[in-house]
Amino acid sequence: MSRVLQDVDFGRGTYTLPRTVSAIEAVPDGSGKTRLGTISQLGEGTQVRVCGEGFNDRTVKVSWEGGQYYMFLEDLE
Repeated sequence: MSRVLQDVDFGRGTYTLPRTVSAIEAVPDGSGKTRLGTISQLGEGTQVRVCGEGFNDRTVKVSWEGGQYYMFLEDLE
């Protein structure tokens, strides 16, 4: 686990995005796995909650308005 990832508060961390960022929708595929979905833009000031690890050491899974997304850790800072 990367040092930046260790600083992320999984399950309880709510972050306000400092700028508009791109996020990739995390879509359950029905077999217990997650596939990558649509790329969306989350606007400046959007509040996201960290809910899991990302698909690599540079990303994290967040929830926003009932959906789950992958975004880059650097976008939370």
